[in-house]
Amino acid sequence: MEYQPLTSSDITESIDFKEVMATHDPISKDFKASHILYFVKKIIFLIMMGGKAIYEDEDSDDNVDESNHKVVPDEIELKDIEHWYQIKLLSSEIALKCSENTDDPHSTIMHFLKMLCAYPWEAKILMMLAAFSLNFGELSHLQSHKGLPHKLANLKGISNTPLLTLAPSHIQQSIFLFIKSLLHLTNTIVELAQSSSFNSSPIIPITSYWILISILNLASYFGHFPGGDSEWLNAEGEKLSSLTTTINYLFSAYCHPMLEMKREEDSYNALWCAFSDENLIHRTNLDVLKLIFNVKDVDKEEPLYDSMQDQTAGLRSLENKKLVLFITSDLEIETSMLIASAYLYFSAQLWIPIVDYPTLRWDTETLNHNYRVLAKEVVEICGVKNLEKFIAPGFARFVKKKFFPIFQIGGGPIAVLLDQYGRIVHCTATNMIVKKVIDFALKGGPSIRNKDSIIPFFKNALMETTSSVRHLVFNIDERISDFTNQMDSKLDEWFLDIHSEIQNSLESLLFKDVKEEDGWKEKSWCTKLLIGKNLIPPAEEWVNANEHIFFIGGNAINWVKTFASKILREVQPQGTINMVYVGSSNKVASLIRRDMICETFENIMKESEFWINLQSIFLSRIKFLDDACRDEKSDEIVKGLKLLLAYEAEQIGVVGWALLCKGNKIVVYDLGDKMLAVMNEYAKWKESAMVKGFDQAFKDHHNEMFAGSTSTSQHHPCALECPSNSNKVPENIKCPQCCHNMQKFVTFRCYNDHLFKEFVDAPEDEDALG
Repeated sequence: MEYQPLTSSDITESIDFKEVMATHDPISKDFKASHILYFVKKIIFLIMMGGKAIYEDEDSDDNVDESNHKVVPDEIELKDIEHWYQIKLLSSEIALKCSENTDDPHSTIMHFLKMLCAYPWEAKILMMLAAFSLNFGELSHLQSHKGLPHKLANLKGISNTPLLTLAPSHIQQSIFLFIKSLLHLTNTIVELAQSSSFNSSPIIPITSYWILISILNLASYFGHFPGGDSEWLNAEGEKLSSLTTTINYLFSAYCHPMLEMKREEDSYNALWCAFSDENLIHRTNLDVLKLIFNVKDVDKEEPLYDSMQDQTAGLRSLENKKLVLFITSDLEIETSMLIASAYLYFSAQLWIPIVDYPTLRWDTETLNHNYRVLAKEVVEICGVKNLEKFIAPGFARFVKKKFFPIFQIGGGPIAVLLDQYGRIVHCTATNMIVKKVIDFALKGGPSIRNKDSIIPFFKNALMETTSSVRHLVFNIDERISDFTNQMDSKLDEWFLDIHSEIQNSLESLLFKDVKEEDGWKEKSWCTKLLIGKNLIPPAEEWVNANEHIFFIGGNAINWVKTFASKILREVQPQGTINMVYVGSSNKVASLIRRDMICETFENIMKESEFWINLQSIFLSRIKFLDDACRDEKSDEIVKGLKLLLAYEAEQIGVVGWALLCKGNKIVVYDLGDKMLAVMNEYAKWKESAMVKGFDQAFKDHHNEMFAGSTSTSQHHPCALECPSNSNKVPENIKCPQCCHNMQKFVTFRCYNDHLFKEFVDAPEDEDALG
């Protein structure tokens, strides 16, 4: 049978679609594809390929859906499956048509389509493949058996050598690629045809038509193969190569995109069903994890990356465990995620970035390498070995819809707590967890004193109590030891229960929604609200001692040095004035520590916690005032936090700023040039400071110099940043300096290149910092 190769543009135009569809009149869609697929592969792959399965070679497609060719019990024979009679009839008809050497392949295809009119499309192509396999299997059966079959093969002139190995190596390779492409496309059509969402697509009958052409050409080729000379082999091999190109084009241009859509839709629906509140309890959390990580066999596949051990791991390592999913919208590790991770030690932890692959500047291998490098920065957290392969197609879509507005592309990370059954227990933004951690720390934090001292103390007390009767009880020491050992065991059990209760309470505290008014009872604008707990230890001591404190910030080291030297030279001899740098510039902070100019944060983590806490307090306060129908204009807390956050805004950082406190009282705060100007005139108000006190005199002189100076033409550019996944992003915010409504912008940021790049690249050149 002759075949004229077609170009890609001719594939659909060369078919009379109406004529093809006129032959299609399926009676039933209930067709078991898996059994026939199994036998097709068993015969073609394992016999024709000499025992080597195509999908086991180095070019195998890892994304092939195995659900359509699962293992069928060995005791089932081909003659026992459905439609055996029709398959046997088709095999005879194929042999007959191939022997006729017709020049009209289209009429041959139409002949078989009419024979198969009552079957759905996937059944047509599978039954034709089975019929071809049956013909070829019988031929190979004669080759590979002794006795009568062997003698029959000799009588027919058939070699005992596997048929394909008789051909030249380049012909073998062409047939190998052709068979692989054909079966790959067949798998795809079967999967699409059995989907209710995609089975009506016109590409299915068109592709089925070309699969039937391929089958008949293959059958014709092997029917004439034993007697063909080298010229015939090469000519027919070129035809099969052309057909391979056509098949691959159909797959890549039409079927593969549709298959990806189908799998994404299936994945999304499965995840939505699995996490539905109406869904029954899963037998284990593995049912949910398999859906998230696109895993079919939990005992063979290892989708996880254990950063602590620097090795891959399977889902069994998370079986029946509580799990915290840290979900980010990029490969950035925010400080809030690190802090939340440290406090969520009671559960296994896993980081899943939702990455927009098409927009990345690097390839998948580089992406996964950078991701694993970043994952090592987070203590005791697992990652994903291959983001593209092991994140289910519908997971990103599910996350965007299920957790909106807490999770948004471009927003901060979220934490999702799953119980041991895989059910969603809580979901919140990590910056809200940090706020609750800091609030909790202000109340003392979760800690149990060392219990190891209890038993020795108890043992000594018993020995002291029985000291007067030791001569009457000869084994008193042994009995005391036995008793204290029993008590030690019971004490361990008791502390274990208490520790479990602490975990449950901490979990509830960190994730549970708390009414804003509960957190704002009896709160005022004061130093303790500003500094939090354990972030700046010296400052806490200064507050308790009711001392003067300057909190300074900004991005210019020269301003810091000038202001600090002015305080040291002019004021320090008359009294103690403390100073601490709390700005967000890691470069400035590193130079301050190097030159010991003043106090600053111990490390970058403390600095990040400080500003995350202020931002969380600000947004919480805004929401509280809104819920209570109160005006933010007259609220001192909002006014103060607005200014501080604006001073340290990333886009419009100021040269310097300072805030003066006396103990727990916040006295005055302003931009660095104004606060320095007040100090430059210290001689004018020095005597007033000795009478009123340094803090009140400084404030009075500041007011004299700059009263009424805040206007639209005079104040420094001002900006405020709010994470998009906060409980509430205010619709309108007044400028903290001129009280006009601020313009609202949406900012998209990306930090894929480096973690804490500013800190790592901190220059030693002071001129670069003003």
